[in-house]
Amino acid sequence: MAVENEAMTIKGPMGGSRGGASPADDPAHGAFVREAPADASLRLYPPRTAKGLDPRHHAFTERIHDFRRAWLAQPGARPVGYLQILDLDQVRRHFGRRWDGLCDRVLQLVETTLESRLGPQDLYLVMSERLVWVLALGGERREIEVKGRLMASELTRLLCGALPGGIAVGFSTRLVNFEALADVDDPLGLLRRLAGLDPPPDPSTREDAPAA
Repeated sequence: MAVENEAMTIKGPMGGSRGGASPADDPAHGAFVREAPADASLRLYPPRTAKGLDPRHHAFTERIHDFRRAWLAQPGARPVGYLQILDLDQVRRHFGRRWDGLCDRVLQLVETTLESRLGPQDLYLVMSERLVWVLALGGERREIEVKGRLMASELTRLLCGALPGGIAVGFSTRLVNFEALADVDDPLGLLRRLAGLDPPPDPSTREDAPAA
């Protein structure tokens, strides 16, 4: 693959200094803040596969609500769902000035890998050039985390070669109550709810809430 072949020619550590965390590093604040160039959103959307969400499209809200209904319809006393975050920041730093020319191919590889690995009702949203959020249903947390870390390792290998020199696609998993998506109608609302900035609505006040 072109990205892998080019990545294999890069030697030495990543450039730049990590420094301290800044508000832009917080997905709750910086996920929709684009780095230059100004038309970076053209790189992110439309999604490259069917499981991707397009925040510019009128079907965005409908797909979020369909996902929530699928979450509620799971068997068992309590629905289970996860927010998984893939962080490409180390990969971006690794490529340095070449990132602008490679970003589209990197996202193409990430999204096609997600398409082949996610469950039939799972979704993903490219939040920025470095952050991808996955909405996943069901399963034991340990199993979900193992699968996610294996996927992140595979992406690291494909993007940076068999010997990535300490570089890795970041990965984290959070157990999420997707009832919080009940009245989400735009990407910023989704961002705020899943980042925990807004309290979810009271499930007991909704007609379609699962029985206790």
